[in-house]
Amino acid sequence: MKKLSNTEEQLMEYLWQKQTAYMKDLLEAYPDPKPASTTIATLLKRMIDKQMVGYHQRGNSREYYPKISKNSYFSRKMKTIISDYFGNSAFQFASFFAKEISMTPEQWEELKKIVDSNLKKDKNDTVSYQNAIMWYVFLHIVSLVAIARKNADIQSVFLALGFGSFVCFSADYH
Repeated sequence: MKKLSNTEEQLMEYLWQKQTAYMKDLLEAYPDPKPASTTIATLLKRMIDKQMVGYHQRGNSREYYPKISKNSYFSRKMKTIISDYFGNSAFQFASFFAKEISMTPEQWEELKKIVDSNLKKDKNDTVSYQNAIMWYVFLHIVSLVAIARKNADIQSVFLALGFGSFVCFSADYH
């Protein structure tokens, strides 16, 4: 996957929100002071070259659309970050996450619901199922790191979420 610059990501964010957009729509999405239309045109050309954006010719205008979903893009980006900054180690990433990121018990609960929901989906959707398993294992790793670091706040969150013991998967997930 080709990497997007920060300005390209910002433009891509507008495209993900709108799904399809003409140049004027994209310009309107920017706060003041708005960039020049030539700047947006250059960014779009680069993103087309990277195969991240496509377009339909509509008369003299182009209707642009994202060729990759936001979830797919950020999933790939996270995998790259874990690979580049954490030696491709989920444990090192989870350790950093547990130490540096603060989440409320409600946010942990929401994350657990997302993981549980994905685990219960059709197992024929291998990508979703594998991602759900990855997150489930990730949550367990974070809970173990919290215990190892004697981080009472994180431990209490995981106990409240039912991750107090390391029980990997129940029989209905095999």
